[in-house]
Amino acid sequence: MKKLKNISLLLTLVIFLSNFNLIPVKAIENSDKLNNNKEEVTELIPVILKEPSEVDTEGDYIPTSIKVKKASSIYNKGLFKATVLPEKYDLRNYGYVTAVRDQGSIGDCWTFATYGSLESTIKKLSGEDYDFSEIHMAVYNGEVNPDDGGNNHIATAYLVSGKGPILEKEAPYPNPAVVSNINVRADLKPQYRVKDIIFLPSRENALDNTEIKNAIVTYGAVSSSYYDSGTYSKLNGQVSYYNKDIRTPNHAITIVG
Repeated sequence: MKKLKNISLLLTLVIFLSNFNLIPVKAIENSDKLNNNKEEVTELIPVILKEPSEVDTEGDYIPTSIKVKKASSIYNKGLFKATVLPEKYDLRNYGYVTAVRDQGSIGDCWTFATYGSLESTIKKLSGEDYDFSEIHMAVYNGEVNPDDGGNNHIATAYLVSGKGPILEKEAPYPNPAVVSNINVRADLKPQYRVKDIIFLPSRENALDNTEIKNAIVTYGAVSSSYYDSGTYSKLNGQVSYYNKDIRTPNHAITIVG
């Protein structure tokens, strides 16, 4: 039996306004060469549980009813080392992101956002490329079906329970990416283990982004969610999307800068 490799996962949950839309995942491989860089997380950030309410569940992201309070202890613990943020910062310019991937017509964007952050943090710290299987998480998370949508709480439960991460080469994404083409072995065992998880506090307003920026600069990409209406503006090959309304998130993405 192969010895499990440790991955210290820092999962960041950021709430936009009064909704939960952002859960960034970040990780470092706890190999011998990285042991000196590892920081143990020993304090939990306070979490307020709310009664479930009616929410818009259209799309691939299932909103949650958890609110995370502001907590300066995350800085006191040294989890965010950036004290002076640069004017601009893009992880792509430093090679700290892995390849862009396409979920196709399967409702599992949340698995892509989770692993986009996890893989980015490993690459930023170690320089190594990892490619984890989104479809294995979508199928064997134990909570939702592959096409039902999900969120980062479901992703967290899957990871910390030891079901994953599974390498992409062991459970490749279906091609073509349609539900009827999903076929994932049930006997796969992870070679890695997720350990630490951190939740970022909720944002107080649209400009309250310091924790998110510090997380990106310190660890790597941040998994997030937003409301996607399906429309966008395109000019000179560039695409932009702006939503001025407060809406329940329905799509998960990864913030890289």
